[in-house]
Amino acid sequence: MLHLVKHALALLLEGKLFRDMRYFYRRLAIGVGLTVAVMMIASLVIKSLIALALIGGFIGGALQPYLFEDVRYR
Repeated sequence: MLHLVKHALALLLEGKLFRDMRYFYRRLAIGVGLTVAVMMIASLVIKSLIALALIGGFIGGALQPYLFEDVRYR
């Protein structure tokens, strides 16, 4: 199992895992940006760092299936 993870990580870093790496990085940036924006807005209301991390993690994780549904592997 660890070998599979190491191999996939090596392919990702070499740029050989996905067909269109620019599309993947663009989608990744959108997900990170939206998660940060949600956390910044929530920080105006919620002062607990743990609650902010939970909200940000939930929103970021919930966005992933929609953001990466069109990503194709080689």
